[in-house]
Amino acid sequence: MVPTQDQVRHVAKLARLHLSEEEVTLYQSQLASIFSYINTLSEIDITSVSAPQHASRDHMQLRADVIEQMYQPEELIGVTEQEII
Repeated sequence: MVPTQDQVRHVAKLARLHLSEEEVTLYQSQLASIFSYINTLSEIDITSVSAPQHASRDHMQLRADVIEQMYQPEELIGVTEQEII
């Protein structure tokens, strides 16, 4: 797929880029090369490649989300109950 210059201008506008006509032509050819490479990659036979083996959230065991208050707020700021009253 070769993008048209209008498509390149549209993408540049979405990205808030101001391109000269030379840049539009340059990016048009670069995008065409990228799309061609993607098409080449999609033709590769990957049926013999096994799925990646890595940790996923589906298999991870998570600890219980329990709130534990280790200190009283007064202890943390150094105030005793008598000073509060």
